[in-house]
Amino acid sequence: MVIFDGVKYYKCKKGYMEARGPSRGKPRPPFKFLHQAVWVAYNGPIPPGYDPHHKNENKEDNRIENLELLTKEEHGRLHAIAYWATQHATLRTCHGCGKKTSRIKWCSQLCINRDAARTAYHELRSDPVKWEAYLKREREKYAATRTSIRPYRPRV
Repeated sequence: MVIFDGVKYYKCKKGYMEARGPSRGKPRPPFKFLHQAVWVAYNGPIPPGYDPHHKNENKEDNRIENLELLTKEEHGRLHAIAYWATQHATLRTCHGCGKKTSRIKWCSQLCINRDAARTAYHELRSDPVKWEAYLKREREKYAATRTSIRPYRPRV
């Protein structure tokens, strides 16, 4: 817990120092996060479309020397690049289609289904007894559908 300008800030799930909402008749804190309150105390109000950014990426280090003001676009891009570098550092090849993916084996459910069908087909082809049984079932299925279809005869 940190107290700044009479407001208590606690570490939240995302790692920032966050002020709690109004409770027991106390007014709502002017800023949700400590780094915003520190920036305003030293440099004045934050212009619309800008965010204070921690230079050393340590969310608990709220010294004014560690804060810089970035546009929301720059700030988002900077954090997206850092997230991509940590979360998606290893790209693998999809077993189904060969595309690069950050997932373990397949890039989509479609590729999983294709791979399962391909594997089942090759297993079936490798065993002659199973392959003949499969062909017999398919021929019977086809023959049953062929006989049940009546030819089109127009009414006279």
